[in-house]
Amino acid sequence: MKHAVFYHWKIKSGREQDFEAAWEQVTKDGKERCGAHGATLHKCDDGSYAAYALWPDKESREKCWLGPESQRDEAKQLQDCVETELAEVLMDVKTDLLDG
Repeated sequence: MKHAVFYHWKIKSGREQDFEAAWEQVTKDGKERCGAHGATLHKCDDGSYAAYALWPDKESREKCWLGPESQRDEAKQLQDCVETELAEVLMDVKTDLLDG
């Protein structure tokens, strides 16, 4: 069963471009190394960022982000830009009508 994750962050002032670049690298790494289906990053009206990521299953995500190879430089750079992690919601996909 496909697994999705919703993320929501407040980014340190002036670090938005660094965050966006690191997020893109982390997402590409997840696709190439771990089989993730990809993700979409959004900048919210209040200046925070939100993302939706899709994985083949929950176990693939856990192995990629919680396993021994999880602390890659890109992930550390991303976390360095984060002032506050506002939410992480884990979801099992029931119906997927997104294009792409």
